[in-house]
Amino acid sequence: MIEWMESTMLTERVMGVLSYCFVVFIGYMFIKRKRVALGLSICLVLLVVLAFFYIPSEDADLYRIRNMTENWGDYSLEDILRDKILKSSVPVAHFIYFIVAKIGVAGVLPAFAAFVFFGNAFHIFKHIAREKRYSSDAIAVAFLLFMSSGAFLEVISGIRCFMAISIIARFAYDEVTSKNLSLLYLPFYLIASLMHSAALMLTIIWLTFTVFRSRKLSIIKLFINLITVLSVVTVSIILGFDYISSMIDKAELFLDNEVYSYIWEYIIGALQLIIYILILIKSRKKMHSDFIDFSILMIVIVLCFCFEYNIFHRFIAAVSFFMIPVSVHTDDGQSGIKLKDIFLWALIILFIACTRGNLCGFKFVLLR
Repeated sequence: MIEWMESTMLTERVMGVLSYCFVVFIGYMFIKRKRVALGLSICLVLLVVLAFFYIPSEDADLYRIRNMTENWGDYSLEDILRDKILKSSVPVAHFIYFIVAKIGVAGVLPAFAAFVFFGNAFHIFKHIAREKRYSSDAIAVAFLLFMSSGAFLEVISGIRCFMAISIIARFAYDEVTSKNLSLLYLPFYLIASLMHSAALMLTIIWLTFTVFRSRKLSIIKLFINLITVLSVVTVSIILGFDYISSMIDKAELFLDNEVYSYIWEYIIGALQLIIYILILIKSRKKMHSDFIDFSILMIVIVLCFCFEYNIFHRFIAAVSFFMIPVSVHTDDGQSGIKLKDIFLWALIILFIACTRGNLCGFKFVLLR
């Protein structure tokens, strides 16, 4: 029994899972007590600390990144630009790797990824709380639902993808709530798109969506949004070839029945989709929002490509961001869906994520 526990690192993983749950419920309780900004700030700091000490498995992207960049600290900026960054389709990601290699502290990279991802998510929650339109209970339950999927491990293990998705979602939220033009947020969309190919596709989808949304805007704003979309599409044609090739390769693997699948992550994703769809059905009767329309669009895309795990898993993460302002609308008496039902659903998802999902692989200490 002891040998089995040591071989599976069960104790270390239980400690990791319990630590994550502890942080989540700290944030939840602070929000319920109307201390949203303080609770989220504490939560963010603790998540960054846990990420800093994360010990990746050998099949994690972070493990491969560390091996790949082991000697990058010896390069000059000019050398790394010439030999690595400018030759990559994801130059922003490689630039971040170089900076971390120069710092020379391995934990900085996952800590930075956690800071960006959850910092962007908590920015949305804080903005919603400042509007004072929703109860603290509704915001707390929306927070728990967002955190329940256990994306934390994906963020600090995969580094690039979820971090890039969070950047797009955060500035898309700012774009809608501030009524500014897409052009003002283009630099951030481009930064995210140059971090991961999936983020590039998400940027194109979002900006194309803004053009159709622009039917409510003036001709000038419509023209500027259209130019923004064309600019990103141009970049996509130049830099997106590797992504297209990858998609073709994975499609071939699927047809050959060799594509990998993570059944428990599919179950978690399916549960997320079910509760999101229920929330959308209820909320759509009471409110109209770009976030509702875009979440519906993304869910349709996820369902159409559900056979491809990477699209399914990554785009559900994007949906979870755009659902934040929709989920808080589930305040009792507004949308017709009860908060306690969403709360229980979130706990079920969190339980599966902790016991069978990717999150159960999180560990930040070794006891042997």
